[in-house]
Amino acid sequence: MMSKRKNTFRESLTLSVITGSIDRFGYSVLFSRLTCVAFYSRSFSLQRLATSEAYVSSLPSHHQTLLTSYRSHLEDIRTCVEHNYEIIKLITADVATLFENVKHDAGQV
Repeated sequence: MMSKRKNTFRESLTLSVITGSIDRFGYSVLFSRLTCVAFYSRSFSLQRLATSEAYVSSLPSHHQTLLTSYRSHLEDIRTCVEHNYEIIKLITADVATLFENVKHDAGQV
């Protein structure tokens, strides 16, 4: 006799999104998880950049001179990652109260 396996949270949420039966709680959980992913992407990207820079630094000096433009590209990417992080912070500034029923004044809307 097979026991019925219980769906994981991810599977339940995916099914809810697909069938359109996701509720307000589900949206808030999904959005908070996406927010965490967005914030984590900064640290992951910076770690990846540090790994690339360390690898270039470990190369012989005559190889490093051939990669001067590569280093400047890594710096450009670092700048983009930092700017994206600032934009993510602005977008998610009100995440804590985004899915609450709150009355707004006419001047606030």
